[in-house]
Amino acid sequence: MLGNPVFETETTCTQIKVEPLTVAFEKRTLTQNKQLIEDFAKLIVRLWHFGIADTTYNCAVNYRVDAAGKVILLDFGEVRFANQAVRTDIATKKWFRSHSYRKAIPETLNHVMQKL
Repeated sequence: MLGNPVFETETTCTQIKVEPLTVAFEKRTLTQNKQLIEDFAKLIVRLWHFGIADTTYNCAVNYRVDAAGKVILLDFGEVRFANQAVRTDIATKKWFRSHSYRKAIPETLNHVMQKL
C-alpha cells in the first residue's frame, strides 16, 4: 500500500523507486490504464478500511506504480486518520474535486473514475 518508507532520521525518509501515474498512463494501453484507475480505487477503499483517508485524492501526484505494477500511496504526508472524514469523503465523492481528476488524468479515463 505504501512505498516501503524507511525513516532514516526524524526529517528524512526514503522509499522504493516508483513511477508516477502520469508517466505510467503515457506508457500503457487504454485497457491497462483503466486497470490502474481501478487499482487506485481499490487501494483507496483498502485504506478506508484502516480509517486512513487521503486529503486530496490526487492520484497523479500522490500515487505511483511500483516495479510489480501495483498502485501505491507514495505521499502519506497528506493522509488523515478519522473515520468520520472517510465517511464524508465517500458521501461527497471528494475524488471528483481533485486536481488529478480535473486536470491530470487523460480524458479517456475520466469515465472509468465516474463509475467508481
